Amino acid sequence: MLLQRIYEWARSQPNKTAVILDDVAINYASFSRAIDAARRFLEPHALPAGRTAILLVHSPLDAWSLLLALRSLGLNTICLYSVDHVPGLKLRNVAFVVVTQREATARKFEAKTLAGINVLTIPTAIYANIHIGELPLIDSNGAPFGGHIIYSSGTTGSNKKLLLDSKFEDRRNETRARIYSFSKDTITNETSGLSQGTGAKSAPAVWHVGGCVVYDWRPDSAGDPIMGFSRIFRHGVNSLHITPNKLKELIQSLNTSGPVDHDCELIIGGGFLSGAIAESW
Repeated sequence: MLLQRIYEWARSQPNKTAVILDDVAINYASFSRAIDAARRFLEPHALPAGRTAILLVHSPLDAWSLLLALRSLGLNTICLYSVDHVPGLKLRNVAFVVVTQREATARKFEAKTLAGINVLTIPTAIYANIHIGELPLIDSNGAPFGGHIIYSSGTTGSNKKLLLDSKFEDRRNETRARIYSFSKDTITNETSGLSQGTGAKSAPAVWHVGGCVVYDWRPDSAGDPIMGFSRIFRHGVNSLHITPNKLKELIQSLNTSGPVDHDCELIIGGGFLSGAIAESW
């Protein structure tokens, strides 16, 4: 299980950076404590194993911490950016929507229900001590790990729901890490959200082998609403999975940000790469 791997890395390489979010580095020890803090907050709520939790969370660090905590308690998870997407997904057996206190404030809503579903708000204060203290241990209380639902077209046209079963998680991560040559030295910049296939699969494969995942979705100087392309190669990023459309924007950003000053392997997926874009790189 991914959670087990993260906890193991927290003990064998506690100071190794696991996540960099908007230029702030989080090591494996702190990452494991963040997951455990979320788990300890959620556990007393007697959550119904086997049902689905919708995460309406923008921060990828919050999302991964809550996602892994919820799955360790037996729930399936799905990440969305807007509650407006819920009716069209036709999800079955939804238990609740999870929002963070930070997100609720930013989105200016305070509600007990969203789209008719109960809301569980996660206080920011639970993460106050993630940089100190004992390292957590896995304690599933006998509950099976839940899965994670992605909502993606898989480059076939229309989006569809796909449950990534926890039964095959280790094999899935091992295979992906082998195909893309991920290792402890991998530093990847993740440009996709957790609701998408790549966003839900690449980061776990990197953490499976003890590498580092970089997130930076702040707008750049040009006001790009998705991410700051001009900052994408910071922190020694040496692996980047990107779609052809985003690659085109990235190449354009190099006109102002300057060339890459170190080697980086590009993994192109999610569409067809034109010869013109390939040659321009």
